[in-house]
Amino acid sequence: MTHRWLLRALALPLLVSPLAAQQTDTAATMASGKYTIEARDTAKAFPPIPFELKGNGNWVITMDGGTFSGTLKFKDGTVTYSDQGCLDDSNNQRPGSYALRTDRGGYWFALRSDPCEGRGLSLAEWLFRPAKK
Repeated sequence: MTHRWLLRALALPLLVSPLAAQQTDTAATMASGKYTIEARDTAKAFPPIPFELKGNGNWVITMDGGTFSGTLKFKDGTVTYSDQGCLDDSNNQRPGSYALRTDRGGYWFALRSDPCEGRGLSLAEWLFRPAKK
């Protein structure tokens, strides 16, 4: 399973106007635990996708088609994100840099820089909400 498959399955157009008013910068980090990935724009909703952030910064998405994984590192409101779908010639993950923002009880990643074409635009459209217990 590739990163491109996940992006295609969840790709949403980048919407700035209604979403920009809702964002809040934060120096907080996402606590380890279970989350759901949802559309930030509720008009473009898709079924929530389970997402688990481990205590060591590794994360995993498990779906019917298999698992997808990567890492998140947090420092001073900056998120370094990498996943198995964006690899260099030596098969090493290529990280992107994002600002961590809060929105409606969840988190989202505002693109700063990312070497993987399209990944940042898709991530900016996702809202990571703590899973309900």
